[in-house]
Amino acid sequence: MKAGEEALSDFINALGRSRDSEELLNLLPSLLSKFCRADEIAIALLLRGREEFSARSLAGPGSWSGTMPLRASAVAEACERMEPLVESEIGKYSNFFDVRKLAENGMKSYAIFPLSCEGKIYATLNLASSSDNSFKARTLTHLSLAVDYFSKLLYALRSSERARKRSTSAAISSVMPHIYLSLDEDYRLSLVDGDPELLLGYSSSDLEGMRLSSIVHSDDYTRLNSVLQQLSEGSPVKYIDFTLISKDGAHKRFELRGLRRGALTDCLLLPSDSPAIGSEARRHSRLSDLSSDAIYTMDLFGVVRSWNRAAQKLLGYRAEEIVGTEARRLFEDERTDELDELMRVLKGGKHLHRSRTARIRKDGKKIPVRSSAFALSDDDGKITGYTELLKDLSALVRLEAAEKELRKQVLKNRKLSRENDEKSKFISDVSHELRTPLTNIHGYAELLKEGEAGELSEEQREFIGIICDETDRLSRLITDVLDLSRMESKKLKLDMQAFDPRVLEEQCSCDSMAREKGLYVKWNFEPDVKEIYGDQAKIAQVLINLISNAIKFTKQGGITVNVKNLSRTFIQFDVIDTGAGIPAEELPKLFKRFSQLSAGAKRKG
Repeated sequence: MKAGEEALSDFINALGRSRDSEELLNLLPSLLSKFCRADEIAIALLLRGREEFSARSLAGPGSWSGTMPLRASAVAEACERMEPLVESEIGKYSNFFDVRKLAENGMKSYAIFPLSCEGKIYATLNLASSSDNSFKARTLTHLSLAVDYFSKLLYALRSSERARKRSTSAAISSVMPHIYLSLDEDYRLSLVDGDPELLLGYSSSDLEGMRLSSIVHSDDYTRLNSVLQQLSEGSPVKYIDFTLISKDGAHKRFELRGLRRGALTDCLLLPSDSPAIGSEARRHSRLSDLSSDAIYTMDLFGVVRSWNRAAQKLLGYRAEEIVGTEARRLFEDERTDELDELMRVLKGGKHLHRSRTARIRKDGKKIPVRSSAFALSDDDGKITGYTELLKDLSALVRLEAAEKELRKQVLKNRKLSRENDEKSKFISDVSHELRTPLTNIHGYAELLKEGEAGELSEEQREFIGIICDETDRLSRLITDVLDLSRMESKKLKLDMQAFDPRVLEEQCSCDSMAREKGLYVKWNFEPDVKEIYGDQAKIAQVLINLISNAIKFTKQGGITVNVKNLSRTFIQFDVIDTGAGIPAEELPKLFKRFSQLSAGAKRKG
């Protein structure tokens, strides 16, 4: 498995090349395997109303698949917390029904990541593993960054696909009223566009999440099952008539055309005998107001003739401000020839699609958009004007900027990681080089102290004792520097075992140091303090540093160490001295590396 930063960079590069959401989801399982072991992967889309979610299994046995209730699910818990939900050692008696299903399929741990964009959760990415150790803290850090990028990219691709469908829908609307819809794997309506309110009395939001069968007359159920079976096998269907039931209970005949596309089925419903609904201009105006895309029309001279609500929201002009004026004001000064080209191409009877361009708002701000345009014609086929549909790409541009920044951050982190590794190696090498002569100095001093080179005077023995003490202290400092380097490079290994904390009293009291200054060191253990689990040597090292430092800056009195249970799993050591203490203005320095109190503060003790 690659290092986290390298895997994250590969993840971003691979997903960034996805052309649509289907390709993105197909790539996901293999890319996630570089971060962790996931035996089951699923995407759960929250349905309108948030009472159910539609889950699609991307890998594994399919514990999450189909339409499932949101209530009492781990998916709902993750969405409620608005942060990843991780659990190991799961069992068949979990409070969440989807977790019980995971346990039945042999999974032992899971992680559920809420997917959000612009502050709104729209889905979750669900991972499960047959191992208890797949989702450790370090793994989750890199996974969360990867999932955040995936979330925004998926949202942008889905929005882009919906925009393309709406553009197609708007083009059809210029010819006749229709209903455009997508069906998920359970044949629920996941996207509704076109003219549902005009033809059936339902708004798009009314229909989304409903089953197709709920608006089909019962007499046509057999035909509907046959058509759905044909679509599920990948065969397109055309010219199939159905009776649909409108919101007011009326029966209306529609022709259905459909095609399977990945996990979704795209369908077009056309009235079997479309009645006259009025002139094209009135029809276009009515339909365009139902669209979430900016739509406006202009005549053959480029003068704006109609302007929908979404255009007002996107570009800032009210209809009464812009209708009757030239559309040229919407184009950048250096790109006004774009309007001339648009009208020239549309006069030839062609549609014009631009993957990306820009328009100018009323306040002068440039808005990135995707443009689709087509010509309008009268009953004789004569071109009378043009329509342009504009899809706001601001969110996509922000996503690309965030992606660029993320790439820069990944490169920066990689560089810092290399520099940190080099620094740690340097510290390690220097420390080992210092330790060798220090060991020799200490060894020869001990030989002198033991009289190997002849008898020593009392003063000589005292001096050699100081040499031994200082070499011991310097050796401990080198060990501390090495430990700090290992901690920074995440290579420090702890020797975890159970032990009685009372043994630390003898190891850490620094009695000789305290006696020299006439100070006491007293330990108080609460009765409920029992055996603890930890690295005894490292805990002792911390306590020695604290107690020796307290002795150093205490002139009279002494040091008291209180030991108590903080909770069922934590124990607390309080080291209290009778010194002058630390001034309030010096407290911010307390946990800063390589910082000392000012000279005035140190004189106080």
